[in-house]
Amino acid sequence: MTIVPTSSEASAVAAKVRRLLAHPEHLNVIAQRYTLRELRRLQDTISDDQDARLHALWGSGEFASEEEFWRRLREGPLIVQVGVKQEINKVGVGVSPRDRAFAAALIDRYGRDRVHVFWDRLDEVWF
Repeated sequence: MTIVPTSSEASAVAAKVRRLLAHPEHLNVIAQRYTLRELRRLQDTISDDQDARLHALWGSGEFASEEEFWRRLREGPLIVQVGVKQEINKVGVGVSPRDRAFAAALIDRYGRDRVHVFWDRLDEVWF
């Protein structure tokens, strides 16, 4: 059994529940700063921001062809995936290619305590 309370409730909840269990050693209490709902909202925000960035790029008119647009997109930086990583109480953001400046900008924008940026493989994304 795993219980995921906020960090301020963790000790009190764990103590109360352990008293009720036949095998309290099987209880795993994980203190979390953000609720799943908050992390999912952030996930949606990051996805919406990425969509807006891509639409702005497409609508900029700086590309001679659709092929040029896709080539530039593959060159990055690009958010490849976004998802809640409940085990670390953050939103995981996979970026490609490996671009430290882009990763730093994402962390600055969304918060180091809420976002975990990792490098993802672009060749797994279908274009």
